[in-house]
Amino acid sequence: HTCIVHIYREVEDTSKHRVVYHSTSAMGPLHGVSVNEHYHPLGVLDRKRLLARKSNTTYCYDFPLAFETALEKSWASQFPGISKAKGKVLKVTELIFADQKGTWGTPLVSGERPPGLNDVGMVAWCMELSTPEFPSGRTILIVANDVTFKAGSFGPREDAFFLAVTDLACTKKLPLVYLAANSGARIGVAEEVKACFKVGWSDESIPGRGFQYIYLAPEDHARIGSSVIAHELKLESGETRWIIDTIVGKEDGLGVENLTGSGAIAGAY
Repeated sequence: HTCIVHIYREVEDTSKHRVVYHSTSAMGPLHGVSVNEHYHPLGVLDRKRLLARKSNTTYCYDFPLAFETALEKSWASQFPGISKAKGKVLKVTELIFADQKGTWGTPLVSGERPPGLNDVGMVAWCMELSTPEFPSGRTILIVANDVTFKAGSFGPREDAFFLAVTDLACTKKLPLVYLAANSGARIGVAEEVKACFKVGWSDESIPGRGFQYIYLAPEDHARIGSSVIAHELKLESGETRWIIDTIVGKEDGLGVENLTGSGAIAGAY
């Protein structure tokens, strides 16, 4: 992290009859802003950084800056007083799925996009590092978990992405650095079922006595029936309930398939 301090004085703006911040040296971002101005809300990246910090780790898209800072310090220690030109110590190219679906066997390609737009819980870069020992540059691959995306858990797409990076490193014979911050295989929830299932209580008036089953109303079963395996139950009152035997879900990556993917990437090593 880089700490930047700006110093201001509070001065009166006589033209607008208000008190504003006035920079004492270098022009700061709050120069000329009223002391009563509201704080701006956190941006998308700042919110992701805060979420990553709560997990005691670094937001994945900040790692390239950390590598660049380390390289600049390495140059400064080797050649005091001579600074390498900005942007010359590190060249970074993000790697993304060639196909938006990103299934098993999908290769990776170079891509350009703003940080934080990833739709997979892993990100990767091809980095060319210029070091004092090898100024012309050396290429490595970096792959990192995005702990802000579904808690950094591994689903089928994350497994496929990790395996694709591993295969690329082996094919090109490049070093691969894995920056790990994950919560293991994903345990998913079928949100469409979660939103509408009902509980068949043992005693409707005393829920504390437990329940016998969970079920769907006929109209909900007609809408999301493909997400469950259920059987019909008719009550004496004439009400029809669809008792849920198994939840399948419409999304891939909710259950045991995540463990299958974990086994596949473990086999790569």
